[in-house]
Amino acid sequence: MCPKCKTTLGPAELIPILSYLFQRGKCKSCKERISIRYPAVEVATGVLFAANYIYFFGLMNTRWDWVDVVSFVARLVFIGILMLIFVYDLMYMEIPDQVVLPGIVVALIADVAQVAVSFWQFRSLTESLPIGKYLLSNTSFINSHLWEIGSPYLFGILAGLVLAAIFYVIVLISQERAMGGGDIKLAILLGLILPWPLLVPAMYVGFIVGATVGILVLLLRRGKMKTLIPLAPFLVTGVWTAMYFGADLIRMFSVFRLY
Repeated sequence: MCPKCKTTLGPAELIPILSYLFQRGKCKSCKERISIRYPAVEVATGVLFAANYIYFFGLMNTRWDWVDVVSFVARLVFIGILMLIFVYDLMYMEIPDQVVLPGIVVALIADVAQVAVSFWQFRSLTESLPIGKYLLSNTSFINSHLWEIGSPYLFGILAGLVLAAIFYVIVLISQERAMGGGDIKLAILLGLILPWPLLVPAMYVGFIVGATVGILVLLLRRGKMKTLIPLAPFLVTGVWTAMYFGADLIRMFSVFRLY
């Protein structure tokens, strides 16, 4: 509905980006101007969706792998959930339970689906080998590969719980002045979204971007040391970065560590 006149919008008024352009940035009913943030969010989401497709399938690839298809769909859902959290926390300094709690359930289901499809593909490929039936009859062989497939997701969940515990301590010490309970739930969600060790570069990028923005706010004299800055947009930015460049960042950190 229109936030000004509360008129329920029709299908033609809900086409991403195009409706805003055709209506010249105004509500069709009351003619009040529509905030630029609506098309901005639609453009950003579209760009992330396109980047997600290119990441998994490229521009010219016509052969789709089932593991990639499931991961691609899962990340589309994650992008939508994280965009909601990004915008809502930026506007209202709050992470709504109506988004983050269902997000945790969806992310858990997506993790199980990705492990299941990866394991199914592994079994299919092994079965096609001349000694496939012999290998699949070996319990230790099966268990070791199941662990190899599932452990990044398991350790990702554990990393999210550790991060949530750290946030919980900060919430207690600061009495919710530094961060709120929504950030604790968000940490659990991020651990479910990012397999280990992608949460590490995600948090690194998120906190670096957050610190940089905080310093700029102070330097521009638009804030004080006690000025509240939402954390979720920076963490979400770190997650989006880690989704596509996390492995590269980890390799870069490893190179620096050698020196």
